Amino acid sequence: MLERPNKIYENEKNKENGKELGSWTMIYDEGFELHIKDYTFFSFSKYRKVFGEASNSDTCETPDYINICNQTFLGK
Repeated sequence: MLERPNKIYENEKNKENGKELGSWTMIYDEGFELHIKDYTFFSFSKYRKVFGEASNSDTCETPDYINICNQTFLGK
C-alpha cells in the first residue's frame, strides 16, 4: 500500500503497526518508482491517444493524450 508522504506498507494492518517496506516517488505524470529493500521498480502510468479532441488550435490529425492515472502498463 502506498501512503503519504512516500512510504510503502505491506497492507493496511501493518501500517498501523509501523511495519514499513520501502518508499515510492511519483515521476511527474509518467509513472511511479518504488524502492523496496535492495530493489527498485518503475511502472509507467497508462495513457491513450485520442484524435479529433485536441484542446489547442492544432489540426485533428495531431494526437492528444489522456492519462488513466489509476492504471499502469504491463511490462515485457
